[in-house]
Amino acid sequence: MKFLKRFLSGSGGDDEPAADPNLLWYYVRCNKCGETVAVMARKGYDLVEEYEESGGSDAPTGYSLFKDVMGRSDTCFQQMRIEIHYNTSYEEQSRHIEGGRFITAEEYRAGANGEEQP
Repeated sequence: MKFLKRFLSGSGGDDEPAADPNLLWYYVRCNKCGETVAVMARKGYDLVEEYEESGGSDAPTGYSLFKDVMGRSDTCFQQMRIEIHYNTSYEEQSRHIEGGRFITAEEYRAGANGEEQP
């Protein structure tokens, strides 16, 4: 039954997001309430192409992600604003967050209260 559940969800494991090369996963913690949130970004939809201002090539010089995130808590409505810049190979060049902080996948799984989260 566990296999069928994983197969239908497209997940590689019980608490792992699906391994899709077109998806970028980030994990954040709210500065106000401590809630942890998983943030998914699609390369072909959520990323903005960046170009040289001097009008050189028509090819993008990099990509940027601008995402506003809010947890699912009924008591905290703090908005976290994420800004991440990538080169043309989708390698992260810089990251910034307002209203929260980036955490690791392991910290996310441990959750805000030490409980496992999906």
